Parts: sequence; structure tokens; C-alpha cells
Amino acid sequence: MFHWLHHLLNPHCEQCRDETKDNRVCPTCEVYKYQLEQANIQIDKLVGKITEKPAPPIINQQPPQLTRPRAMPWAVRRQMLEAEDRKKAESIRNAAKPDASAVVDVSDLEKEMDLAAENRNAAESKPA
Repeated sequence: MFHWLHHLLNPHCEQCRDETKDNRVCPTCEVYKYQLEQANIQIDKLVGKITEKPAPPIINQQPPQLTRPRAMPWAVRRQMLEAEDRKKAESIRNAAKPDASAVVDVSDLEKEMDLAAENRNAAESKPA
């Protein structure tokens, strides 16, 4: 408080001039100034990255693909449906028919069964 009063009453004394010439700053203040400067640099970089405009995307220059018209005449649609129905009916008809190679004569099966039974009987009758 006396220092303040001294400056108020006698602002241009030699002691005050010497103090202003020296203008010493404590080392802690220097560290704080440096840290503040680094923080401001980082903030500027972040703000710059946030506000920068992104690069325009690279667009493949392919010709547009032709698409079918959405509105199809009924006659064309009917023909398509009839063709699909014919294919379905043909597949159902073919599924109902038995495969000629898969048909096995019952007598052939009986022969195979008799042979299998004879082989089994022969294996059981042989002493080990």
C-alpha cells in the first residue's frame, strides 16, 4: 500500500525510474507466457482444421446406365407373366414324371436282397 501511495504522490522519482528501466519479470511469468502462446497456437490449428472446406469427392466419370422404363404397357407385362407361368408349369410337369434311370425293377431288388441275405448267412455260418 505504501508503494502505491508513493507512486501516487511522487510518480517521477529516481527509484520509480529505475524500476521501470529494469522492468524485471519473474521466471514463472515467462513460463506462463510460453505455455499460453503454445496453447493459442494449438487452438488456432484446431480452428483452422475445423473451418477448412473438405476436398470435393472424386466422381467416377462413367456413362449413366440405361434403365428400363417404369411404366410398362399391359400387353408386354402380360406376355412376361405368361412366359413365367409356362416355365413354372413345365417345371411342375417335369417334377411329377419319375426319372427313367431311377426306375428299378422289383425283381432286381429281390435278387439283390437275396444275395445280401446269402452273403450274411454265409459269413455267420463260417467259424472264426
